[in-house]
Formats: sequence, structure tokens, C-alpha cells
Amino acid sequence: MSTSFQLESADSPQVGDVVVTTRDALLELQVGKRTARTWCFVPAGTRGELLKREDGFGKVYVREGPFARDTLWVATQTLARVGSVTSLRR
Repeated sequence: MSTSFQLESADSPQVGDVVVTTRDALLELQVGKRTARTWCFVPAGTRGELLKREDGFGKVYVREGPFARDTLWVATQTLARVGSVTSLRR
């Protein structure tokens, strides 16, 4: 599957931005609000919405792909801003 996207700037992503993981990573995954966090492999190009920033990590809500509707905790240096959140809403 080929994913094409255009990174907007080198600026650090802000809460509410659509972000993409820039490299393969082993990340913390939280499926539900009250469930325990687990670890999973996430490929580069995974897109989502940045919900929160905390201690060098970003909480990303994934809206598409194999992790759709899951929340990932990603190191902010692994994220790049793609665009506005409206590009993920259909």
C-alpha cells in the first residue's frame, strides 16, 4: 500500500494537527480509555490526530489503517505535521 502525503513544515506538531509517523516504531498502544497500555509495532506513515503533548511524547488518535480508533503514545521527534484535522474527517 502506497501512502502519499505532503509534510507542511519542519515545525513541531501542535495539538489538533494531523500527524504522521516518520519511521517504523515500537509504540505504546491504548485501545480503550480504561484499558492497560500495551506495546505494538507501528509502520512509518501511520496518520492520526495529535490529542495531547506530554514529556516529549504525543498522544495520537489514529483514524485510519490497522490502528484505526486506537490511541498511540509516540515520541514527538517521530511525528511530522501533515495538515489540518479536517483532511481526516469524511
